[in-house]
Amino acid sequence: MSNTNWDRTKRKIQFTGNSTYSVSLPKEWVQTHQICRSDPVSIYHNHDRLVIAPERILDEPSCLKIEPQQRSTDVVLQRIKAGFTAGYNQIIVTDPTEIDDRLRYRIHATVESLIGMEIYEETEERIEIRDHLDASALSISQSLAQLRQCALRMQQDAMEAVKTNNQTLAEWVRERDDQADRQFAFISREFHRGLTDITELEILNIDRTEGFRYYKIARQLERVADRAERVADVANQQPRSPGKDISQALTQAVSLAREIVEHATTDEGTRALTRYHELLGHIDAGNEAIMRRADAHGHLYVVVLESARRTAEYGLNIVNIGTEGSVSDLLGPSSEQE
Repeated sequence: MSNTNWDRTKRKIQFTGNSTYSVSLPKEWVQTHQICRSDPVSIYHNHDRLVIAPERILDEPSCLKIEPQQRSTDVVLQRIKAGFTAGYNQIIVTDPTEIDDRLRYRIHATVESLIGMEIYEETEERIEIRDHLDASALSISQSLAQLRQCALRMQQDAMEAVKTNNQTLAEWVRERDDQADRQFAFISREFHRGLTDITELEILNIDRTEGFRYYKIARQLERVADRAERVADVANQQPRSPGKDISQALTQAVSLAREIVEHATTDEGTRALTRYHELLGHIDAGNEAIMRRADAHGHLYVVVLESARRTAEYGLNIVNIGTEGSVSDLLGPSSEQE
């Protein structure tokens, strides 16, 4: 028998009592998963299959070690974020000489942006980051609903910032993008942890199929937030508010794109598709208006229209995900607007 994860073997179900059935496990499998005689295991019903898992998957927390030598600060911070998303609950940054103050400050700021992570221990040469949250106290559904609310609010305020040339509001949108990134990173983390330890999903009261759908929807909503940030950047680059005709065209396009995402997340796929075709007409009209005006900054408003189109496409992606099951059920009752 090979040692790959894709091995399969056949066993017959045995009837061992008036109400008990049993199945034997290959010795190699038991040894690989460090299960001993009389160890308790949990049995899960996961759609068309049964899953057997040890009650304790690992004796020690999964650990990622990062050595900053000959790596830029941005690379170190990116590895910390990637480790969080991948599901590590212990991340150690270590340098045999000393972690410089600038990197140390940036590490602290990064950890503060990761839900549930904290600096557990710190010396001149070593920073240990650990997960301190109780998964049973978390709600992946609520996190997805918060991400949806954040992304849609960002879209609305980003357009308002362009329309009124409000740089303060544009900066607020950029700050909210960090919040959207945090929510997405948390959902992604819980999904990836569930891939390696099914007990994590049991704590969250979801199965792997639902976990994957949460992840896919969150990815699209995170992109909606990113597009809102792109629109807000236009407010910082334009010298003044766009004219009335351009403002109206941009507002209509962004509002329709936002509406498409709303319909997608409330299981109204047909309405989302109808609005999408309507949006394409508004985008064409908006581009024509920009070309007629021949403004030196017209390219900025083309960016707004393109962002509206991409936002709508992310909404349609959610509609497609909705064919696998209700999206609104995943979001729960907390999905109402702020």
